[in-house]
Amino acid sequence: MAGMNFEYGIGVEKDDQEAIGWYQEAAKKGSVSAQFTLALKYEYGTGVEKDEQEAVHWYREAAEGGNAAVQFIIAVKYEYGFGVKRDPIQARHWYRKSAEQGDAESQSKLDAITAIPSKTLRARSPMMFLKNLGAVCHTFIS
Repeated sequence: MAGMNFEYGIGVEKDDQEAIGWYQEAAKKGSVSAQFTLALKYEYGTGVEKDEQEAVHWYREAAEGGNAAVQFIIAVKYEYGFGVKRDPIQARHWYRKSAEQGDAESQSKLDAITAIPSKTLRARSPMMFLKNLGAVCHTFIS
């Protein structure tokens, strides 16, 4: 992927802006990997200005592209309200999509939140999101 070449200086001079342009082009053409990369870049402000809304946009695009790991991430975002309004219904939807692809963590979360009233879900700790995100990123990249 040309974006990675420019991001890491593989065969070309390292250029973050050029990398972003290539990632955006690939993402708009439906590359789930490029969409996920852009989501991370916007979430953490790597090579672009930090923008949670833009990050959520690209996470959602990648989730709609069918990647179970990214579906898990967007589910967690809806469960805890990171970059989006907390929405237990959307959280369940995305956990279910991911679980349908065999993601055990998503099935576990789905089982847990299905048994918990929505009112209780709204009060859950955001720290769990960070733990889950780290695990998913590791799984996605591996």
